Amino acid sequence: MNKKLRFLILGTSSALLMLGAVAGATAQEVTLRLGHIFADTHPIGIGATALSDYVAKESGGRIRIAVFPASQLGGLRALEDAAASGLLDITQSSAPSLQAIYEPAAVLTIPYAFRDAAHLQAAWSGSIGQKMRDDLVTQNELRVLSTFPQPPRHISANDPIANVDDLKGTRIRVPQVPSWVAFFEKIGAVPTPIELGELVTSLQLGIVTAQENPYATIESMKLSDVQTYLVPTGHVRTLDFFLLSNATYQKLPEDLRKIVMDGGVVAEKAVIEEWEKASESALARLQDAGMKLVDVDVQSIMDASGDLYKEFLTSENQKVFEEIQKIQ
Repeated sequence: MNKKLRFLILGTSSALLMLGAVAGATAQEVTLRLGHIFADTHPIGIGATALSDYVAKESGGRIRIAVFPASQLGGLRALEDAAASGLLDITQSSAPSLQAIYEPAAVLTIPYAFRDAAHLQAAWSGSIGQKMRDDLVTQNELRVLSTFPQPPRHISANDPIANVDDLKGTRIRVPQVPSWVAFFEKIGAVPTPIELGELVTSLQLGIVTAQENPYATIESMKLSDVQTYLVPTGHVRTLDFFLLSNATYQKLPEDLRKIVMDGGVVAEKAVIEEWEKASESALARLQDAGMKLVDVDVQSIMDASGDLYKEFLTSENQKVFEEIQKIQ
């Protein structure tokens, strides 16, 4: 059974159940489906469980969330499309993926767009983020249920990288995010898009000699077995989300809408807490495993990347990016 047909069948069943609940049986149990791509033990998975537990408890069992982890319902793009069309109730998302259906999300993917976590939070919680949240409802039929700042991405490498010159000619694995590929090209590296599941083998075979990810991912993939150096570049800070289908939201009674939206806040806190714990302990464990932390000249890398945003953003989104840079 192909993914579209699977979503159609599941989505039709969910829609009929929802309509029945709204039509009169307010005490009838409503089941929503949430899809994400990670294991239950990943911070996103823990957030999904927290959301599910909260809504079941607060609603007295009137509404439940069935969680489908580990890409059981497809990858991020398939999940986002299904939620936007009302065939899935809640989906995990991320700014790099979301930009395919909502172009302004590209602003959130530009390397060094944000100085630190506080800068990212200020942009998202202010008028810029509010407009994006409103646009997602009106243009894409998606409501932001939870927002999770991703931990910053850093480089790990076979050789020490102390400044931008050391990156020249370095074959580095990057996800297939256009602005990230262009960033590494612009600073002189050789970005190589490789599936995450093939990364360790690619490092062992010398296809690439460096990669970039949050510390927790570097640790979970046991890259300390095949690499020596950690390079704290912090070149990307971006966002993950839980998105609620607006079709689902509109079918829910007011009291259940509030419980689901409040549950999104609970999930948000759970994921952020898990990411913070994982990031802090991961760096220490990577160093204990023998990886060496390099004192890198980040400014030299930022300077070499120049005005990268002008190559990827529309004139309107360039203005949004420039407004973000003015936030103190």
